[in-house]
Amino acid sequence: MRSKKDPQYRPRTLLLDQVKPGEKYEIVFTSLGGGCFVRYRIGDMIRIVSRRDEELDIDIPQMQFESRCDDIIDLAAFTRLTETIIWRAIEDIGIPYQDWVVRKEKKDGQPALHIFIETKLDQRGQEKEIAEAMHQALKRLDPDYRDMEEIMGLRPIVVTLLSPGTFHQYYLERQAAEVDLGQLKPPHIQPPDRVLNALLRISQKRSA
Repeated sequence: MRSKKDPQYRPRTLLLDQVKPGEKYEIVFTSLGGGCFVRYRIGDMIRIVSRRDEELDIDIPQMQFESRCDDIIDLAAFTRLTETIIWRAIEDIGIPYQDWVVRKEKKDGQPALHIFIETKLDQRGQEKEIAEAMHQALKRLDPDYRDMEEIMGLRPIVVTLLSPGTFHQYYLERQAAEVDLGQLKPPHIQPPDRVLNALLRISQKRSA
């Protein structure tokens, strides 16, 4: 988020009746019950689905959880995976790789941890095996992740292999666009749609 990279930036706040369907927003709570005026950012991003609840016939915006604002992925309220934990799991499975990004998604109504990784060896067709190895590595590294499977039966890992050279080409495109040095590399955790779409476009083109 821009406010992370620029401490001087102050995002504009909106009231609930000012939000627009299809847009993403960060939730901010405001104290109104007396005392000091405080705004508290809880770190959750939501997407507005509609301006009203048609079933109940009330004018309250309908929303769904989109992602965390920070570099932590919350899965089923059982575990919060950091970039470091995910990186350690990738290292532990012993697959030579160039780079990776990860997104929290939903698959069949369940939370999914979708890992997009460029490996240095040709491992096409091994996505399920890599996903299983990642699942076992995260169970070893994170007790809460292990409990999530034992209690809820969740196995959330999904793997997509990116074509060789995908990240390098992405860097070149960002350099050509003359972006700041800090924006040449995509964020590992929760990359925005435009970044992920660019990586997938490059990967598909290189595999053709």
